[in-house]
Amino acid sequence: MNKDARPLYRKFEVRRTDGSDRPGGKHAGCSYFVLDLDHDEHAIAAIAAYAESCEDTRPVLARDLRLWLSSKECKHDDVELCEHKARHEIIRRKCHGEPVPGRYGTGGGEV
Repeated sequence: MNKDARPLYRKFEVRRTDGSDRPGGKHAGCSYFVLDLDHDEHAIAAIAAYAESCEDTRPVLARDLRLWLSSKECKHDDVELCEHKARHEIIRRKCHGEPVPGRYGTGGGEV
């Protein structure tokens, strides 16, 4: 079947790293939607829309997503400039005691 004609279907199994998806946990039975951020041509727009949507209730997450997007969307030859901007933002956050995006998520992780 042509991939453009496929309906929504189960393709991934998602587990929470904190274990809260186990039976009896807060997230037991929750549904998740996975995006391929490297190959799906619509994923970046979805993340940008999510950042916009959560701005009022989760401003740190919105800012982290936008920071990640700014480095992800860098298509020009000066990749070092994008990396410099991201490093500068991380240093600024550490100096102000703000959450720093971690390697596998946002907030609090060390880079």
